[in-house]
Parts: sequence; C-alpha cells; structure tokens
Amino acid sequence: MFITDMAQKITCIIDDDEIYLFSVKKVIELNNLSDKVLEFKNGQEAIEFFSQNHKDEDALPDVIFLDINMPVMNGWEFIEEFKKIQPAMSKSITLFVVSSSVDKSDVEKAKSLDPVYDYLTKPITASQLKNIYSAVA
Repeated sequence: MFITDMAQKITCIIDDDEIYLFSVKKVIELNNLSDKVLEFKNGQEAIEFFSQNHKDEDALPDVIFLDINMPVMNGWEFIEEFKKIQPAMSKSITLFVVSSSVDKSDVEKAKSLDPVYDYLTKPITASQLKNIYSAVA
C-alpha cells in the first residue's frame, strides 16, 4: 500500500457538486485508495471540522481535494482560514485545488498559495487519483 504504518488513510473532499462528490468517492473506494472519505459541501463546514479536530491526528485527512466555487465559504476563503489553523495541526495534510475552471489566473493563484500542493482540473480520473496517492504517501 501507499502508507507503510497501520494508520488509516483519510481523504477530505470539499465540494458542493453532489454528482462530483459521489463519483470521486466511488473511484476512491473502488481503487482502495483511502480507508475513509470526509465530505463537506462548503468551506465553512470543513473549517469547523478542522477547528474542532486540529489536534486529533486520527481524525485528520491525509489529502484534501478542494473546489474553488462553493456557497457560504469558497475555496479561496477556506485556504485563508485553513492557513490559520494549519500550524496547530498534529498532521501534515496535502491540499489540492480541484476545479472545472481553466482560467490561468485561478491556476496561478492556487499554485502560489502555501498550503496548495497542486491545481487539478475536473473531472479527475482514476489514474490521476492513483498517482496522487502514490506521490503523497
């Protein structure tokens, strides 16, 4: 497997698109890429989770897939709030911005932000997910 110890692999998907959430979760499950998938429909829900669990390594995800365009709190706002919590976290988390936007300014902005590992364009394929989990483990 990708992670050598007995810890669970946890994925976090922050996206308001129900169809996308369902399909990515299904690909992750079918390919045994993660033991658990956390789902949040907007950045605010996710920030509340991270604020409450930032010291609990077993509850925190290994990977975050974050959409940009969401109601309540968008991806950019989430990143700003996440950066405030991140130093107190007991676990290193790899964050990917995932969007249907191919706007060059969105890509450049995402890649320039400290917690962002990479920018991915929807839809994400099973092959891409496998490569991601191989690289971050």
